[in-house]
Order: sequence, then structure tokens, then C-alpha cells
Amino acid sequence: MRKFYIIVFSVLIFSTNAARAQSPGTHLSYDGAFNYLTMPPDIVKNLNGSFTIEAYVYWRGGSPWWSNSLLWHRIFDFGTDQHNYAFLVPQSNYNSRSGAMFAITLPGTPSDVSQVIQSDNPLPQNVWTHIAVTLDATTNAGNLYINGVLDPTATTTGFTFRLSDLGSTPNDWLGKSEFAGSPSFDPYFNGDIDEFRISDVVRYTSTFTPPIFEFTTDPNTVALYHFDEGSGQLTSDASGNFPQAILGTDVSVDPTTDPTWALFSPLPVRLIDFTATANQANRTVDIKWSAGIDAPTEFVLERSSNGTNFSPVYNLTRSLGTTGTESFLYRDLNPANGRSYYRLKCTEIGSPSVYSRILPVSFGSRQSFVIYPNPVKGSGINLELVQPFTGNIEFRMYNSAGATVYRKNSTVVREKEFHIDGTTGLPSGTYIIEIKMNGQKQSRPVVIE
Repeated sequence: MRKFYIIVFSVLIFSTNAARAQSPGTHLSYDGAFNYLTMPPDIVKNLNGSFTIEAYVYWRGGSPWWSNSLLWHRIFDFGTDQHNYAFLVPQSNYNSRSGAMFAITLPGTPSDVSQVIQSDNPLPQNVWTHIAVTLDATTNAGNLYINGVLDPTATTTGFTFRLSDLGSTPNDWLGKSEFAGSPSFDPYFNGDIDEFRISDVVRYTSTFTPPIFEFTTDPNTVALYHFDEGSGQLTSDASGNFPQAILGTDVSVDPTTDPTWALFSPLPVRLIDFTATANQANRTVDIKWSAGIDAPTEFVLERSSNGTNFSPVYNLTRSLGTTGTESFLYRDLNPANGRSYYRLKCTEIGSPSVYSRILPVSFGSRQSFVIYPNPVKGSGINLELVQPFTGNIEFRMYNSAGATVYRKNSTVVREKEFHIDGTTGLPSGTYIIEIKMNGQKQSRPVVIE
């Protein structure tokens, strides 16, 4: 019997679906029956600290065999056997929760012991999704990011297992489980995987835009597979640290175990950049964005007075022409007085919509910082300074009785935007957030719903 210590992890979500442009090369497709990729052994053996493992995944859901099960499909699995492994699945059913899950399991007595990142939200089906698992060895905090945002149903500090604890791992697979073929077997992965990267650093600590087209190598890259070969039985590690991975069991052609090469996969619109700048003299707001598109796409600029309820102010449809990255500009000649918020909705024909991050803009404000949205729903609070700040900054949050419920000191260099975590579980009500910079204090009320 497997024993799991449940560790709740912070997870944010940038958009409900993937935000990526068309792949410049190819990727591998797995049929959910017996397809898998064999990576070099010991690929995570030396990861005794922080790490990031990420990929683009197109999950088709239940396998055509195994009773159409949605559970325990292996995106990746590193290990030796059914007592020593680390895996990522798009959906599980452990502890009455049914979301995506990452776990490290080590042999134990009388039973194996696992530490787990588990979400209530399964990976979306039939859409390209960027997924990233991170572990900060300094704080023992692990996170699962879906399309650049942390899932709010999972958060923790206390993940003490390391990938190096697995020791030598002869079974390093994409698409296959250590439990495949056993009486308690797990399904093979049913879908496509592209751009698989392992890093020895925490690459993401807040909302981010997933890398465009292809991941890049740097000194922190442990292994990176682009899957751009398009044919053959081997795929190269772009970092140069490991030998080539093998389609299926070995270099011989075996349609039963070999994933297939898929060419030129169309993916949803990729929003690369989005800015909103207030021109105080002319009282206008310049909104700029760039995006990678490969099909007719509609852009809808939306504005809000509270950061929660948005209405459209501008619509642009880009008909299909040359594919690639394009830049756009819109000038809002009638912005709202005081504080307002902008976001961009991007919809490529045949793909789900993608939303930008929310950007605040102010006219005539004398406040040193603002809170948005306010009231706050969820597990975090966004703060923005009117001007970038360099030096020591202290954040405090008080409840109505004057008791401190949050406190943090940071040293920053030209930082303007901040995010306060740790508000999950606070009772609904009005709180005071205080910021201290250069010995000067400013405070603002915030309502938590």
C-alpha cells in the first residue's frame, strides 16, 4: 500500500488554455496504448536541490484501452521500480482529489512514502497546455504552473524530498509509468508532448508568459528535447548533457511502442507582450501588444473600474496573412478618471480564448501604491507602486483588531509590482496594508471576500 503525505502547493493560472503560437518544427504523439519515449538513464540523478520540469502537453484524455480511464496517465516518470519513482500526471484520484499531480515516492518500511503536489484541477483536454513543476530547495516550496499561472487549489512549504533521492534511475520515460504492465498498472499517456526541459533552478516564481516557440538552453539547463527531428528513432538533448532519447524500447522500429512524429501542429494564439501606459499630459492611454498568430484572430481590449468586472472598449480582427509575430497599438482617447484596469482577450479561430494579465492605469492619483483588484478574491493580493523603487521595502497587513496577519521585508532594485501570498484562510473582512519605504509609511484598506 502506498503511503502519501499530502503537501498542498500554490498554483496560479494565466489563462484557461494554452498561449502558444505554431510550432516551428515537430513533436511526438502518443497513442495511449503502449507508446513511450526512453530518455537516458540517471537524467535527474544529480538534481539534489531546486528544479523546474516543464513541457507543452496536448492531452486527449482517456486511453482507447483501459476502460477509457482519465487517471494516472504518465506525462513523465523517472525511477527504478514501483517503490522508487517521480512522476507527473494530468489527472489523479488520490485522497478524493481529481486534479493534476506530481509526486516523489521513496522506499520505506513498512510501506513506501511519497510527497505530493496535487491540484483539484485536471489538465485541460484537447488543447495545448504549458505545464511546469518547480521546487525551491531553500524554502522546500513546490509549485505547479498551468499556462504560466499558479493553480489556487495547491500550495506548500515542506517538500523535503529531492529528485537525487531516487538514486540511479534506469527507467526515465515520457508517456509510460513504473506501474505499466503490472496488476495495478497505470495508463500510457494519450496525447502529444513537445519542448520537454529539465532545469536545476526555479525558473518561475510568479505569473509568467510561457516561452515562445522553443525553449532555450542556458547554464541551468539539465536536459532539453525539442523533438524537431521529424523522423527516425532518436531525438537529441539540445543541452548536450545527455545522449539521444529513443522512441519506444530501442532503436529498432516497433509501431507498438514507438510514438509517432507529428508535423506543424497548429496551436492557439501566443500573446508575447502587453503594456498600458498613461500619458498624463494628453490624458490618453497607449495600449501595445505583440502576438504570434497562425490563423484569423480577434483581439478585444477590455477595461474595468475595479479590476474585476470588464467591458470591451476596442475590437480588432486580424485576418489570416503571413504567420508569425505581429505588433499592435491602440490609443484610448477617453480613459476613466482615477484608477482603471485593462486586459486583452485574444481568440484565434478554432482555439480557446487567451487573456493577458491585468494592467492598472491612474490619472491624477497621489497615492504611493494601489491594490488591485479590490475587493480581493482568491489566494493573493496584487500591489503596484506609482514609481519604481530601489531599497528595502516592508509589507504589513493588519486585521480590524490591529493584529498583524502578514509581514515581509524585501530588498528590491527598481521594482514596481508586488504580490502578497499567504492570504488563503483569512476571514472575510476589511484589512489594512501598510508599506514602509525609506522610513516613510503608506497604508490602504483592502477587502477580502
